[in-house]
Amino acid sequence: MQRWKNLVWLSAGVLALGVIITAVAPGAIAQSRPTILVRDMDSAIRGTRYFSNNGFYFPTGSTQQSLDITPTIPAGKRLFIQRISTNAMLTNGQSISQFSLFIITQAGSFAIFSVVQVPQTVGHFAGNQDIDVLVGPGDQLFVQATRDGDLGNL
Repeated sequence: MQRWKNLVWLSAGVLALGVIITAVAPGAIAQSRPTILVRDMDSAIRGTRYFSNNGFYFPTGSTQQSLDITPTIPAGKRLFIQRISTNAMLTNGQSISQFSLFIITQAGSFAIFSVVQVPQTVGHFAGNQDIDVLVGPGDQLFVQATRDGDLGNL
């Protein structure tokens, strides 16, 4: 009789273990299947940094100026442009009405990033815009500034 009791308890235990495994196992298996690809955006960028400090000059009578700032990018590499910062000094009470970065890719795509100009003092304007864009070899970049009048020099 004792032997039958032990077999019943053993069977009940195996049955309970089977129920628990079937309830828990699908969730455990499902959690191990997904693969999440992440990119570490908080670490410092490795490799060479590119910095361009370009200036241009508005002659008297001109309201708009453009400047080609296309960097040399090695084949197989891309340049990550994180931010555009501007600093403009104008005379005769004028202001910058528009400042933009233009990107023309080899594939013919066209992108425009406008930088809002904030007055700092009389005749002094500054802007800072995060753009986070990748530029490849052969892509063209140029900046364009427009002022609201044509008197005096920039």
